[in-house]
Amino acid sequence: MIQTIIVLLAVAAALFYAIKKILKRIHPKKSGSPCDGCDGCDLKNEWMKNQSTCTHNPTHK
Repeated sequence: MIQTIIVLLAVAAALFYAIKKILKRIHPKKSGSPCDGCDGCDLKNEWMKNQSTCTHNPTHK
C-alpha cells in the first residue's frame, strides 16, 4: 500500500512539473524580454545592452 502511495506522489509531482513548464512556455512573463528563461544567447545579450538602467526617471542619463 505504501509503495502505491509513493508511486502516485511521484507521478503527481512529475505531472505538476510538466504542466507548469508547458504553461510557462505558452504564457511567458510580460517583461518585454524576447527571451523568456534563456540563460544567455547573443539576442538576449544585445537586448540587455540596449535597455536603460534607469526606468523611473526618463530624464536621468
